[in-house]
Amino acid sequence: DASLVVLPLSVLVLVAEGSIATPVMELSRNSAGITVHIITSVIAYGVLSIAGVYALFVTLIDSLLRQHSVNKLVQTLPALDTLEELLFHLIKAGFAVLTISLLTGLVFVNDLFGQHLAHKTILSIFAWLIFALLLWGRWKKGWRGRIAVRMTLAGIALLLLSYFGSKLILEVFLQRSWHS
Repeated sequence: DASLVVLPLSVLVLVAEGSIATPVMELSRNSAGITVHIITSVIAYGVLSIAGVYALFVTLIDSLLRQHSVNKLVQTLPALDTLEELLFHLIKAGFAVLTISLLTGLVFVNDLFGQHLAHKTILSIFAWLIFALLLWGRWKKGWRGRIAVRMTLAGIALLLLSYFGSKLILEVFLQRSWHS
């Protein structure tokens, strides 16, 4: 049952959200570019995170099919080819929005090093490169299956690390802020 996985993760997210203090950053009318950057970053992260969940389902179904174990979960989910096709649609959409996010961030962020954003930007660019390589490999080489899942999860891991890892180290351990 999917709720056995989703419910504990939801509780962890809510506990983390409630226990980690985050400063409020007000956006002024003069920061439309930064607003676009923030919105596209959140959308890209959301879409690519959903792709990561799809990648996990692809792995699960692939594993069960290889074991010749056709249970109710496999029967209720779409066919493996359909899930994989949806996975690549999500990756294409997330990649496009991530591209916009990176471009607006590079153009509109005032001081990349002064705001402690260099590591975040570098990790996000590496994630972008992984997704670019994956999409190229799918288009030119027909990549799918395990390589697609591994690259998707690697890209998501880098995006997670770029935001949450950077935030954890910067704000919790170093007691600094991105906008100070």
